[in-house]
Amino acid sequence: MNAAWLDLGSTGEFAADRHAVVLAGDKRLVVVNLAGEFTVFPDFCTHDYTSFESGKLQDGSLVCPRHGGRFCARTGQARKAPPRHPLPAFEVRLADGRLFARPATS
Repeated sequence: MNAAWLDLGSTGEFAADRHAVVLAGDKRLVVVNLAGEFTVFPDFCTHDYTSFESGKLQDGSLVCPRHGGRFCARTGQARKAPPRHPLPAFEVRLADGRLFARPATS
């Protein structure tokens, strides 16, 4: 059974080439907007579970503020240690100017 789509807000709320942390239901998520292409991940570094809220989006990477670990902002793949595991990506859907996400199915 697929999880329900979470309404993360209007696409206009997410500035281009930035990231933002949102709370949707009981989930804390990080939304990345790279030139209008949205990706969504859980808001935690897979190394030590630090939030990305005070992190950076730099050169196509989501940077953890605690140890500087980097993840590909499009796929979630770990790019620079200390993280070794990728961020689990959410499925993303745009409808009527709004951004929706749900956990990706295997």
